[in-house]
Amino acid sequence: MHIRKTVEKDIERVLEIFDAAKKFMRQNGNMNQWVNGYPSKEDVMLDINNDRSYVVEDENGELVATFCYFVGVDPTYNEIYNGSWLNDKPYGVVHRIAVESQTKGTGSFCVNWCFEQCGNLKIDTHEDNFPMQNMLKKNGFTQCGIIYLESGDERVAFQKSK
Repeated sequence: MHIRKTVEKDIERVLEIFDAAKKFMRQNGNMNQWVNGYPSKEDVMLDINNDRSYVVEDENGELVATFCYFVGVDPTYNEIYNGSWLNDKPYGVVHRIAVESQTKGTGSFCVNWCFEQCGNLKIDTHEDNFPMQNMLKKNGFTQCGIIYLESGDERVAFQKSK
């Protein structure tokens, strides 16, 4: 597998991957994450324009996953409840990770690539997204507490640090 920056011609395929991920979430009891058209084409364009959107190509050059990654401050991570972050060092952030369900190990591939970039990584997910929580724990992430999105929605926060 190969990770590269997302380009505009990838957008329709990225949206298909998001749709497949939403279907997987619903099949696994996660009915409330990624609703009301989120993530949208506009979200993908904003990530591309901010140089933080990535795709994963399989050995045949097919796009099988996408995610947003950047190093910097995520304002929703400034306050954490019912726990604490592992440290206050500069960190990378992963958002909107989506994998076609038939591509096993791709989520781990993505978060491990991100971790290699900075060595201190934060990520959050919905409380009902048990497959994502399990994947993060399997890859050495620690559940740190609860954060709140700008919308007020609650998320389970994780961190991994060298």
